[in-house]
Amino acid sequence: MPIDIKTLTSLANNYAPQIHLNKHELYYPAPIDWYLPKVDLLAQDGSLITSVVDENALSTANSSDHLKMKVRSIDSEQGDLTNAPYYVRITDVANSPGMIDIQYWFFYAFNGCSAVGADILDIITKVIEVPPLGEHQGDWEHVTVRINGNTSDNELVGVYTAQHGWGKWHKKNEYNKVHDTVRPSLYSALHTHATYDSPGIKKIKAIGPTGFDIGLLDQVDKKGQIWDPLSTGAGIDLVSVNVTGVDFSDAPWTNFQGHWGPPTDEKETVTTATNDLVDALNKIKSGSGDEYRQDIAAAMTNAFGVFLPGGPSSPSAKKSWQEGESTSP
Repeated sequence: MPIDIKTLTSLANNYAPQIHLNKHELYYPAPIDWYLPKVDLLAQDGSLITSVVDENALSTANSSDHLKMKVRSIDSEQGDLTNAPYYVRITDVANSPGMIDIQYWFFYAFNGCSAVGADILDIITKVIEVPPLGEHQGDWEHVTVRINGNTSDNELVGVYTAQHGWGKWHKKNEYNKVHDTVRPSLYSALHTHATYDSPGIKKIKAIGPTGFDIGLLDQVDKKGQIWDPLSTGAGIDLVSVNVTGVDFSDAPWTNFQGHWGPPTDEKETVTTATNDLVDALNKIKSGSGDEYRQDIAAAMTNAFGVFLPGGPSSPSAKKSWQEGESTSP
């Protein structure tokens, strides 16, 4: 089947995922046009560039610029689930002629705190949320569907679920589908919004002495609301196409190379997180003395420094946007 914009749009709708949100989720997806009036555009040094942020302002901003909420509140952090679309980027896969990645980008106004868990002698697991670990304004996540444009029916190659800078491929017969469709049925982790193919407690990283493993966890369940823009009417928003032979004018905001939230004050946040981790360990080890406590807290802060992020870079600044996913199913 020839690849043209009509075909690409049809494929993007055909494979659009459905996302199960955690039952305790507080921070929902949001449309960009809902979010921009709630933020200022600032330079790297924190000086105000403009308080009227629109797509044109983003398209001319520097890569060191960032967005920051005018006021942090429930209104600006909770998102707008009903009107949130999937933002779609479709691109040729670098060094893989004929392969095309359909990327579904999800925007959340706020990323909540991460959870810390402990397995004690493989018997007891406790999960404790540790703010401000992992919290930041603005959050971009994505799922990728790869198709083979060399085949007559643009055959599905695989579905990629992204989590925290890495991810997992699922071949065409290895993912759950929405009813009688080919659409992936996926899950969003509590607060972090990482995407998985199944519910459960997902270990992100784990450290600690033998018999006392402690680490960051993602909490995933199927008891919360379902986000499905194809059902709500928000639909998919095709914002960028880089496919050989296809002409398309990308949305202006996709030229933004800056950050969708302010940078983290690393020193202050690490100090706060260390104290909170010590408190968490006190709860986990309640009554069992001081052994390992400070060492584990310090080790966790170092090991999980990546989870003390500032606002994420724009999707278009990421390698996967430019070249497709770097791995294959």
